[in-house]
Order: sequence, then structure tokens, then C-alpha cells
Amino acid sequence: MKVQRVKSNISMGALYFPNKPQLGADFSSEIKRAIENNPYVKSLSKTEDVFARFVPKGQNGMMQHLLILDIIDFSKLQTKKSLWFSSRLFGGVKDISAVDFLNKIEQPRTNKTTKSFWKKLLTSHKNPNQTKYYNYQEVIANTDNDVLLKNGLNTENDALKEAENRRVQLNADIMKEFH
Repeated sequence: MKVQRVKSNISMGALYFPNKPQLGADFSSEIKRAIENNPYVKSLSKTEDVFARFVPKGQNGMMQHLLILDIIDFSKLQTKKSLWFSSRLFGGVKDISAVDFLNKIEQPRTNKTTKSFWKKLLTSHKNPNQTKYYNYQEVIANTDNDVLLKNGLNTENDALKEAENRRVQLNADIMKEFH
């Protein structure tokens, strides 16, 4: 695991670039610098421990850039919340470069949001956390996806919950290495 900065205690606010999962483990120093220098990410990592993962458009079949910021708690070995930013598939700036996308990330709005991450990702006008550059959603493990359930896609809903639970468990495994 690569660490941007660590104070005297491991859980006093730092930005981490975990090498697991392999998604985003090989991003360039330019991408890493853009994440480190983003004002929102920088302010977040001063008060919280943050795992930052980035998957560029085109890698692993991704149709958009994806930045995942996991707020973690080393003392409890758990993920407190996961913030997902995905570049716009449609809209004003759909072909944004990875660095430009990362430079546009800002603190999410406090508007009331719907529960469905995928609905926010794919719809254009009902997402209060959507800008012309990205969509944002807080993703919670073990939470039902309303859109999938309304369409009778229970298997897909369960698969998404299971995938998020595995990612949260992976975060816990990484934290154990430093506990």
C-alpha cells in the first residue's frame, strides 16, 4: 500500500492508495497527483482516513471514469462510508480526460438524494448530485437498489450488494495489515 502522508498515529487523517483490488492499482503519477491535490480530497483526508481508488474510462470495460473514496475507521477496521464519483456518460462533458475529471470533483451537495446509485449514474435530470462533469452517490453495502427491484431484477440487486460487501471486506483486510 502506498501512503501519501501519515502523522504519528495511523488513524489521524491520511490519504491511502491501496494496491488491492487491482482496479486502478496501476494508475499514473499524474492521476495520483491529481487526486492528492484535489481540494475536496485534500480537506477530507486531513480529518478522515481515506482509501482512494480510481478506474479510468476504458479500463476493465468501464464506460466512464470512476473515483471511489472510502472513509475508513482503523480502530474498528470498517468502512464508514463510500463516496462514488463517476464521469458523465451523457451530457455536456462526456469525453472529459481523467485528470480534468479529478480536478472537477468537489464536496457533494447536501440535497436530498434517492437511494439508487445506478439510477443516479444513468439518469440526467433527477440527480441533485450531478454536475456536467460527474455523478455522485454514497454507496452503502447491503442496501437494496430500488430501480433493480422495481424491474424485478432481484438477482442483479443481490449481486450488486454482494459485490459491495466483498469490497468493504477487502478494505477491512487491508486495514488489518496496519492494525
